[in-house]
Amino acid sequence: MSCRMAKNSRLSLASASDENFTFCWRVFCAWDYLIGNPEAAECKGAAIVNNIREAIVEEQEKKKDTSLAVLISLRILANILVLLSLAGSIYIIYFVVDRSQKLEQEKPELTLWEKNEVSVVVSLITMIAPSAFELVAQLEMYHPRTSLRFQLA
Repeated sequence: MSCRMAKNSRLSLASASDENFTFCWRVFCAWDYLIGNPEAAECKGAAIVNNIREAIVEEQEKKKDTSLAVLISLRILANILVLLSLAGSIYIIYFVVDRSQKLEQEKPELTLWEKNEVSVVVSLITMIAPSAFELVAQLEMYHPRTSLRFQLA
């Protein structure tokens, strides 16, 4: 009896396409009943939840219908904004370093701000730039996993 059920199960899985009942398979068939450790069970539950969340995002991405021209123009705009922000950051750092060097040559005694101006500006840029890049990444309308890979790169 159990052999026949297993055979029928395999046949029904083979005949069904990958698109059918995606969430049902992930919810009802993802659990490993041989887990005996509570920590492993907790990790497995978190993995299942993340897997379902990714599947939901993928389904939402499939349903998005945007024209190719709009998508390409948004990506070009996003790349221009990124290049402008990088060029602006480089210019600001160059300006601050140049100013700092001139002040060191002209003044014998520097104030606290003048001593730490370069490090403060660089710290502000490294704080602000990632959030700006995240906003620009939303313009490109990539899958979250793809945009994360670009940001890390």
